[in-house]
Amino acid sequence: MICDFVLNIINLNTIVVRVFSFNFGSMRSAENSSFGRSVEISNRYYHCGKFYNKIILQITKEKFYKRYYFCITPVR
Repeated sequence: MICDFVLNIINLNTIVVRVFSFNFGSMRSAENSSFGRSVEISNRYYHCGKFYNKIILQITKEKFYKRYYFCITPVR
């Protein structure tokens, strides 16, 4: 899993995902992976006569391991 690699091997504390409000698939995928909404920026992107919001989702190392600890093998 890419999140495990980034949080464990690269040793980052937080992963941030940025999506636009019209991209329902990416938003749902991130939310199903325990990413929580942290910021919604209004009217960030203009396309075909309509403004769309930018949504920033994030997950911390602590929250990730609370949910997925049972399926991750520790690095030795």
